[in-house]
Parts: sequence; C-alpha cells; structure tokens
Amino acid sequence: MRKTGNIQRQCSEKSQRYILFLTGINNLIFADISLAGMPLRTLALLLTDFFCIAVYIYKREMELPRWKECGVSEKAMTVLLVASAVLLAASALTDSDNFWMYTDLVALLLIYPCTYGRKRFPQDIFCVYSASSFVTCILLLVYYLTGGLGKPLIALLLQKDAVVSWLTLGIMMNMIAYCFQERGQVWYGGNILLMAFLLAVQKNLYGMIAVGLIPLLIPVFCRPSKRLAKRAAQAGLMYLFLICNMSLITGYTPLPEGIVTYDLEVSVYMELFLAAMGIWFFDRWDKYTREAASDDTLSEMRVWYKNAVLAYLIGVAGMLMASKLFYADDASMWKGAAQVIINDLRESAGWESGVPGQLGQRFGVPGIVVGCVLIYLCIRQIYRTKHWRVKAHKLYRLITAVCLLQAVLLPQSMASLPVCVMFLFLFMHTGTQWKWLIQVKDADGREEQKGTCSETVQEKGEHADEADYSDSMLQRGGDLGDRTE
Repeated sequence: MRKTGNIQRQCSEKSQRYILFLTGINNLIFADISLAGMPLRTLALLLTDFFCIAVYIYKREMELPRWKECGVSEKAMTVLLVASAVLLAASALTDSDNFWMYTDLVALLLIYPCTYGRKRFPQDIFCVYSASSFVTCILLLVYYLTGGLGKPLIALLLQKDAVVSWLTLGIMMNMIAYCFQERGQVWYGGNILLMAFLLAVQKNLYGMIAVGLIPLLIPVFCRPSKRLAKRAAQAGLMYLFLICNMSLITGYTPLPEGIVTYDLEVSVYMELFLAAMGIWFFDRWDKYTREAASDDTLSEMRVWYKNAVLAYLIGVAGMLMASKLFYADDASMWKGAAQVIINDLRESAGWESGVPGQLGQRFGVPGIVVGCVLIYLCIRQIYRTKHWRVKAHKLYRLITAVCLLQAVLLPQSMASLPVCVMFLFLFMHTGTQWKWLIQVKDADGREEQKGTCSETVQEKGEHADEADYSDSMLQRGGDLGDRTE
C-alpha cells in the first residue's frame, strides 16, 4: 500500500543516524591506513552509503521522485552519480590510477540519496560533531606540543594543509552551536578557543580571514535577535582576541620552540583594528538594545552586521594592499610588518588551492570551468533563498555559504568534504521546488489530500522564524515546520 505524505516525510527523517555517523565516527578516522590500497576513511564512507541506501530501499523508507518530476539539479546529480559509477567500474577493470579518485567521488555523491527529503535540522549534530572534533583536536594539540607524538592517528589531517579546512568547519559548527544552543556555552566556547589556537598554529592567513567572517554572517543569515547578536559578538571576540594575542602566547609562554612565530608589531595593529570595530559596535549596542528583551528582533542589527562585514573586508583588503605597497620600501616604518604579512600570505593556500584550482590542476581548463559553474550555481541558490523564514532552513543556508567560502580559498580533501557535501545536499533538498502531499481529515472525518510547494510555503510563514529548529512542529519533518505561525 502506498504511504501517505505524512508517513513519507517521517520516514525520510530516518537519515538522522547516517548524518550523525558522518559528523561523529567518520570524523575520527584520520589514520593513514589502507585496505587493498583503499584509504580506510574512504572505504568506511563508501560502505556506509551503500548500506544506508540498501536498507532504505529494502524497507521502502526512501522514495525518490520520478524522473519526470525531478528538477534540473536532481537530474544532473543522478547523471553525475551514474557516470561516476561507470567510470569507477571501468577504472577497476583497467587498473587505472584514477580508481580511488572515482571511489571518493561516488562515496560523496551517494550522500545525496541518503539525505534526500530531510527538512528538519538535526540539532544533535552540534553535540556529536563537537565531541568528535574535540578528541581529534586533543590529538593535534599533543602532536604539536610534544613534537610529533600520535602522528599516525591524524596523518590524513597533516597532509597538504587538510587540517585548515577541517578546523574552519569545526569553528563554524561550534560558533553556531554557541549562538543557538541553550546549554553548553562553556563547552562550545572552549572548543572555539582550542580550534582557534590550532588554526593559528597552522598560520594560514586565508583560513583565519574566513573564520573571522563567520560570527558576522550569523545575524545576517538568521533572525537578528538581541540574544543571537550578543552571542555572535562574544564568539567573534573570543576568536579575534586569541588570534591577536598569538604573539604573546608563543613568545612568552613555555611552548616548544619552532611551533609557530607571530610578529608582535602585527598583533598590535590587529588589536587597534579590533578596538576600533568594538567601539563602533558597542556604541550602537548600548543605544538601541538597552530596553529590548533578549528574544526581541532588532532589524537594525542585521544592517550593523552587514556594515561590519563590509568594514571587515575593506580592512583586510586595505591591509593586504598596504603590505604590497610598503613591502619593498626600505624607508618605510611599516616595512617589517608588511614583509611578515606578505610572507605569510605566500605560505598560505591561495586561489589555486580552492575547488576551481584543484579541478584545474587535475583536469585542466574544463576542470576550472566546472568548478566555477558549481560555485556560481551555489551562490545563485543562496541568493534566491534569502527570504526563507524557518530557522532550520536558514542554518542550512548559512553553513552552505561558509562551506562555499572555504571551498574557494582553502584546499579541500576527504578530511572535511563529506560534512560539507552533506550540508550542501541538505540545502539543495530544502530549496528544491518539489510537491508534497499531506493526509488531513475534513469536517466529516473523510481523508483528503492537499498539496503545496516548499518555496511557496516559505513565503507564507510570517512568524515561522520565531520557532526554534528543535520546536515540536519542526520535529515532525518535511514542510510542516514551514507552517508554524
């Protein structure tokens, strides 16, 4: 018997365990171990994907739309998955060197059907992801402080700066949890400081700049309540304060020599910039939020944070341009700081290390074109969904935007890609116009089916953003949460 729309949506939410696997157990497998030549991390992801799909098909808990009803993105994803599977089979028969590359691609694409149809934000992901990341961060900390102890357990993170994108993703998740979760503020704040220190040890300028934008983007993408704006400011200050004082931490504390060096002069300039931003922000905070309740929406706050994003980008761009200008000027008093910044910039991953650059190095000009097209489509979808009103869906949009930012600037690897791809697909599912049917009863007790469209409902819920992603209406799954009023 065919399932009703309500039962189908409830079944589609059973991917919760799979999502928690990606952010939990899979987030602990960084040992450089191979079985028959296949990395253990790739093998675990591939087998889990196949197992989930087999279980869903066997229990009929996942019904993908028919081909004629699929959107363009769904059809393109299906074609890409089938083509990758064919290439994987062909490369396995011919012993091609690209066999493991196609294996990674198939493993990532299989996340799409495993997460199809999910609308509710899995709030448990914060606790699971933070706990697994904390274990790995402790291993990284021990490795740096002891001069190499425990390296085999985190070998994959240490290859080709893979740890930078992984730490960026971890800081983002902990900052979002710090802003939205009602409990565990000390836990998430401690994780932010620990990961910020490890990111500073990497001394990747692009990664540190990208993380600095995250607390400024949270009130822009989500409802700017007084509580949210305050916590976002706290998270940003914790991160920036640690980064600005790395010269003191590494220069005046008994850390192993050679772990990292920071210039004190540059730290002073960063402190001055941070102080100027703080004076501007807290002046307006005291003026407009003195009599507001903690959960009141402050429309001005979104404008302030947009201006803060603009000021941050202008400040970073100005610093880089000034460094270029004074780099070769022997008579300038800024020459020392300029040389430090330019040298750090050269050592960091640049545009060539992002997704377009990596695809270009592997596939040439077609790879660059494909990478740019994918990024353009993601940016277009993020812009189209700016009127979303449900907090759970806004979180998908926010995380996707940050993942896209780091995909442009930072080198990507299998260390962080599975979680980024998972949220990209969840965002695509939420933003796709697909019809659903809900079984309701009329006044006479007879069952009746009513249909609607997800994007249309998004526009209707004037007060839907007031409902938390853990609200009982959102717990039901599907578009029921969109109708919260």
